Amino acid sequence: MAHGRFMKRTLAIILGAVISGAFGCAAVDTARTQPAPGEAVAESPRLVPGDAWTWSTHVEKFLGEEGGLLVFQIPVGEYVAKRYRTKDLNLVKDVQGERITQLRDPHSGFLSFPLFVGKAWSHSYKNRELSGDVLRQASYRVAAYEQVTVTAGTFRAFRVEGTDQRSDRRYPIVVSLWYAPEAKAIVKFDGVDGSNSQPIAGWQFQLVAYPHAR
Repeated sequence: MAHGRFMKRTLAIILGAVISGAFGCAAVDTARTQPAPGEAVAESPRLVPGDAWTWSTHVEKFLGEEGGLLVFQIPVGEYVAKRYRTKDLNLVKDVQGERITQLRDPHSGFLSFPLFVGKAWSHSYKNRELSGDVLRQASYRVAAYEQVTVTAGTFRAFRVEGTDQRSDRRYPIVVSLWYAPEAKAIVKFDGVDGSNSQPIAGWQFQLVAYPHAR
């Protein structure tokens, strides 16, 4: 039964993305562009150099800003690399020494501050791979402001639902993520294959530890 419900949710998200793509103007007209008075809103977080986050898959430590991007230190095996993100925390690139090891041009597009329930956005970007650049189209919507529990604790978080579609594949990655203003980070991320609802490596993680207010 759980698998059946999940498949229905997956199909609904995919159908919504298809409809938005086919009727882009209508989708823009019905999307909310402003929060209601008194409604919960998450603004772009203010990070402090030295802040560090531990997820189930990786660790990031905030170093500061460079060229308008946020710079984080990340361990890569025995080495240390730098991760560059936009002010919306979207991934731009990983750099190890002089070598770019991961690139999203212009960025991954998972978040778009301010966040409030009903806000929707679409984003095109290129993913640098060994075989060359792959065009991707992402569409997201803030579905709810709700409580979520992960290893790091229980948070009030904005649940974002959407899809990330590669141009060279038939089915998208179906994404659910939770952004918690208290943690200044995505506290849970769930990405599955749209064709079979199976988890995708690197698209499944949750927050373990985070910098408390100071």
